[in-house]
Amino acid sequence: MTMRRLLPTFCGLLLSASTALAAPTIPGQRVENARYGEALFHFYKQDYFTALTLLMAARSQGRLERDWFQAELLLGSLKLSYGLTDSAERIFNRLLRQQAPREVHDHAWYYLAQLAFQKDRLDQAAHALAQIGDRLPPDFAGRRQLLSALVHMRQGDFAGAATMLDPWHGPPEDEPYGRYNLGVALIRSGQLEAGVQQLRRVGRIPAKTEEALALRDQANVAIARALLPTQPQQAKRVLQQVRLQGPVSNLALLGAGWAELMAGDHRAALVPWQELRRRSIADPAVQEAMLAIPYALLQLQAREQAANLYRTATELLSAEAGRIEEAMREIERGALLQVTLQIDPRKNELPPLEHVPGRAYLGTLLASHGFRRALQDYQDIDALAANLRWWLGELDQLEIVLADHRSRFERKLPELEQRLAALAPTALEQRYQALKAALPLGKEADLRALERQLRELRQRHAALGSIKARAEDDFLAFEGRIQLMRERVAALLERVEQRRDTQQQVLQQQALQALGERRDAVRSQVTQARFILAQLYDPAAERPGRNR
Repeated sequence: MTMRRLLPTFCGLLLSASTALAAPTIPGQRVENARYGEALFHFYKQDYFTALTLLMAARSQGRLERDWFQAELLLGSLKLSYGLTDSAERIFNRLLRQQAPREVHDHAWYYLAQLAFQKDRLDQAAHALAQIGDRLPPDFAGRRQLLSALVHMRQGDFAGAATMLDPWHGPPEDEPYGRYNLGVALIRSGQLEAGVQQLRRVGRIPAKTEEALALRDQANVAIARALLPTQPQQAKRVLQQVRLQGPVSNLALLGAGWAELMAGDHRAALVPWQELRRRSIADPAVQEAMLAIPYALLQLQAREQAANLYRTATELLSAEAGRIEEAMREIERGALLQVTLQIDPRKNELPPLEHVPGRAYLGTLLASHGFRRALQDYQDIDALAANLRWWLGELDQLEIVLADHRSRFERKLPELEQRLAALAPTALEQRYQALKAALPLGKEADLRALERQLRELRQRHAALGSIKARAEDDFLAFEGRIQLMRERVAALLERVEQRRDTQQQVLQQQALQALGERRDAVRSQVTQARFILAQLYDPAAERPGRNR
C-alpha cells in the first residue's frame, strides 16, 4: 500500500470560460426596428424561445432591414445556444462576407471560435480567435481571453494559455477567475513560483459573498496541491487558511494530513484526518481518509488499531457502495430529472442538492458545461413539446369555432334561399317586361333606371348564389386544413417527444456514469482494505524482511 495510491482525491480544478448568453451589441447604435426591439425585450427577460421565434418570423417577412446586422448576430447566438450549430455557423459566416461594421465581424469571429471549440476543432478555434480585433465589449473581451486560454490548454500549450490571460482585459468582477486560471496555467507549464504567486493574489482577495469565499478557498487548495510534493510545510500553512466549513474544506483537511505525512510527522497527520473521518462518508475525501488513517497508524507500528480501522472502513465503504447503487436505481426511475428541471441551466445555479440521488458525487457533474448543456437541450425540447400540445388545443378550438359558423350559416340558409327565389332571373325578367310594357311613351329615362336596377338585382342574385355555392366548399376546405395541421403537429409532437426521451437518457447516462465510476472506486478501496487486512493477519507477514 503506497501513498501514491491513496492520493488521487486531492486535486485542483480549472475554471472554464463562461457560456452564459449575452446580447451582441454594437456600442453607440440605437435599436430602430420594432420587431428587433421586441425580440431583444424577450431576450433580456431570458425568454429565449420567444426571442428566437420573433426573430425568425421577422426575418422571413423581411422586416429587419434597419437592425439587420445586430438581429443576425442575436439570431446566430440564440441558435448557438439552442445547439443549432450548423445554422448558427452559416449565419456568422454570412455576416463575415457582408460589408458590416468591424464590431459585427469581431462578434461573428468570437462565436465561430466558440463553435469550433465545442466541436473540438481547435485549430479552427485558434484561427477564429486570432481574427478578432479590439471592438468587443469588456464582457466579451474577458470571455475571449478565457476561451483562448482553454484552446491552448486543450492543445497542451499551458505557457500560451498563460500569455492569453495576462494582462486581464475583461470586467473587473471576473478578474479573479482569470487570475485563477492564469495561476493554474503557469503551474502546469512548469512556472511554479509565478503560478503560486497568481493564486496567492486570488487567495488574498477580500471576499464578502459565498462565491468569492469559495474561489479564495479553491485558490489556496490549488496552491497547496502545487507545493505538496516539494514543500509540504508550506502547503500545510496555506491549507490552514481554508475555511473548515467551505465547499473544499474536506479537500483541505485531506491535503493537510498528507502535508504532515510527507513532512515525516505521521502522528500529526492523524489530526486533520480524524476530523475528516467524522464527516459524511459520502464525500470522496472522507473515504480516502478512512484508508489514510490506518495507513499512518501502520507507520507508527499500531498494527491492531490499524487492523480494526481497516475492518471498519471495509464495512462502511461496502455500505456506501450499496447506497451509490440505490442512487443509480433512483436515477433510472427518473428521480434526477425531477430535481434538475427546477434549475435554469443558463444561470449559474444548482438544484436543491438534498433531493438529488447520489448528491455527494454529482455536484461537479451538475455544474459542468456538458451536463448543463444537455439539460438545457432537454428543457428546450420539452418546451417545444408543450408548444406543440398548445397548438393541438388551439386546433380543437378552431374546429369548435368552425362548427359554430357552419351552424349559424345553416340557420340563415332558409332566409338566403327565400331571397334567392325572390331574385330568380326568370321572375326578374317577367317583372321587367311587364313594367317596360306599362311605361308610357317618352319615359326613356325611367326605362334606363329600370334596366340599371335590373342589372343590380341580377348581380345581387349572383352574389347570393355564389355565397351558397362557396360556403360548403369553404367549410370543407377549412376542415381539411385543420385536419392537415393536426396531423402535421401530431407527427412533430411524436418526434419531439421521442427526442425528449432520448435526451432524458443522455442526462441519466451522464449521472449513471459518474456514479458508476465512484462506485467502482469505492469497491476498489474496499478491495485494498481487505487485501491489507489479509496481509496483517497472515503469519508470514511477520517474517523478517517481509514488505508491510
